Amino acid sequence: MGSDLHQKIECEVGLLPRCRMYADFIEHARVRGEVSQAIEQGVLDKDCYVGSLGQVINGSAPGRADSQQITLYDGVGIGIQDTTIAREILDQASAKGIGSRVKFS
Repeated sequence: MGSDLHQKIECEVGLLPRCRMYADFIEHARVRGEVSQAIEQGVLDKDCYVGSLGQVINGSAPGRADSQQITLYDGVGIGIQDTTIAREILDQASAKGIGSRVKFS
């Protein structure tokens, strides 16, 4: 979670063309997200994103269609979305009785 830096990359550029890519905020992700370096290197086109997370939720962009598709979510740090996603993950894990609680002091 948190804002990306342009020089930070957590996925090898060569793997990105195999993925269907989504972002929290596409315009920001193009310059600071996971694929910004791939766009600069010509590995990906600037229109490589299928859509944003919000577009998938409201149905204006398609989500994953089958188990063979590889999805990459390029979250660049839109705080309210990060918090909402983290809360949903916590709620689902708690309901299923999975995961571990870690106490930070």
